[in-house]
Amino acid sequence: MTRNSSLASLQTSFPTLPSYQSKGFSVGQNILNSLKQITAIFFNALVSKTEPKIWQKKDAEGNIIWHTYDPVSGYQARFDTEQEVRIWLEERYNL
Repeated sequence: MTRNSSLASLQTSFPTLPSYQSKGFSVGQNILNSLKQITAIFFNALVSKTEPKIWQKKDAEGNIIWHTYDPVSGYQARFDTEQEVRIWLEERYNL
């Protein structure tokens, strides 16, 4: 038996991990991610009921349109610039 053939037999003699063990990690990660998402949803439901919602969208021409929503008053608005949104926020908190 040569040295190369004995190394080859050693390399093939070690068992490989079954496929279910490698999937177990992803299942655990999926469970962890799901718990994180549920926690975030629960936290947001408790904390953010009074926080204003602000988001951006682009119109058909590619211009950014700022959308705002105040859950306390139900007021919704659209703005063309970030500066207009900042003014709206300052007015909301300085009533």
